[in-house]
Amino acid sequence: MYKVRLFLQNHLFGTLLDSLVILIFVPIMFFFSAIMTACVLAICLLICLWLIAMLPAIRRRVGAVVAAETRRGAFLVETIYGIRAIKSLALDARQRHQWDVYIAEVADKRYSEQFLVNIVIWPDSTAFPSF
Repeated sequence: MYKVRLFLQNHLFGTLLDSLVILIFVPIMFFFSAIMTACVLAICLLICLWLIAMLPAIRRRVGAVVAAETRRGAFLVETIYGIRAIKSLALDARQRHQWDVYIAEVADKRYSEQFLVNIVIWPDSTAFPSF
């Protein structure tokens, strides 16, 4: 219920307000300069096309993050249910190492996803890490 309320209050209401502002300002912009307004709308169209073109790549990266987190969660559940066997067979170090591998994999996938999203949304020099 909280997510629905948050969506209605923030995202939907904000979108409606933005739409009303666009309906008011686009005719005013055409009144001042039709050429400049056409340029602005063309750039908006290019940005929309860029975002649509990059959606499959973002979807793949998000899918990789979800898969890595699923593997990590499944490993955690298996470890918790089998903790007696792990303790009796002295597999603590092996399990801890495997957990660290899963954590590193999730962190790597999340970094890769966020890096791509930063490039797609705002392609400037701040999107690239400095080494």
